[in-house]
Amino acid sequence: MLCTASQTYTLKNVESSNTLLLVDSPNLQHDISAGVKRRRALVGMHYNYELAVKKARLDNVRAMVLIAGEYKGEREGDDAAPRLSEIESACPGSKEEILEELRSEKLRAVEIRGRWRVLAEDYEEEVVRVLVATVEEQGWDASSFPAEECVKIMATDYEKTVVEHCLRFYAHPVAEGSVAPQKSAPIGRWALNVKGIVRFFGVRLLRKVGKQQQSTFLQAWRAALPEGLPELPSEELTPALLSGFCVQESGQLAYFPHTSLPADPRERFKSLFQCKPKWRGEDMEPFLEGIVTATQTSKRLLLKYARSVQTPDGRMYCTR
Repeated sequence: MLCTASQTYTLKNVESSNTLLLVDSPNLQHDISAGVKRRRALVGMHYNYELAVKKARLDNVRAMVLIAGEYKGEREGDDAAPRLSEIESACPGSKEEILEELRSEKLRAVEIRGRWRVLAEDYEEEVVRVLVATVEEQGWDASSFPAEECVKIMATDYEKTVVEHCLRFYAHPVAEGSVAPQKSAPIGRWALNVKGIVRFFGVRLLRKVGKQQQSTFLQAWRAALPEGLPELPSEELTPALLSGFCVQESGQLAYFPHTSLPADPRERFKSLFQCKPKWRGEDMEPFLEGIVTATQTSKRLLLKYARSVQTPDGRMYCTR
């Protein structure tokens, strides 16, 4: 295996019917022009190496980050939390792929004082509520507020990197020159990501209740949203916002997070069909996140691990 800064490859020895000779001439073209007919071959090669893009195996990243426990705003656990260099040494993957995994929805890790931590849910909820309240209290427009000033105000009570982390997940830049680099502080005009915030509270509530009638859950979901958050129209507050975290069955919503599913494709499909015996292709799509690649598309995975059947409700997929 070979890792560059941004990609992981497998290194394969390929035999060749041709022989590649390395000679001792510093200028072979000059020798040919000068009529030199013989040169000593230093070595002969009967093979070459081929590189093939490989999906990095980053199963250990989550375990390493969580070994220190969840971050609750205190320094407890800092010494046990890993640095990026330690994660790179233990996990076979490029730096860019490891950072992508750390910042993914699955892990949502943040670098605090040089070490990578995962925010405790209660603590993250507190920061998100304060973010919404800060925008409202300052009289800013939720669709265009000064990111730097917002971070400065909130950083009096929370770690600056935590505030910036939540801003990147629950807001987005809206004006030219407003950027969201992962290594730098957010700058310029930003807007609250209303759907992202609503999704966060919906997933959190569904995790608590486990399973509930859809109508009851939707009422409780709206009631759980932070005060001051721009209201989402009723037609947009739907289970579709919770894709990848819930399944619908007989008028009920059940918590079923894609982040906890096995990384092995065969085991992933086994878990999916244990949850529901039949799936629509579009309903299954969010739960394939993490195993779909450029070469292993969702269609190929469905052909390999599922059986397609035609029903009165349309095409469905079930176990083979």
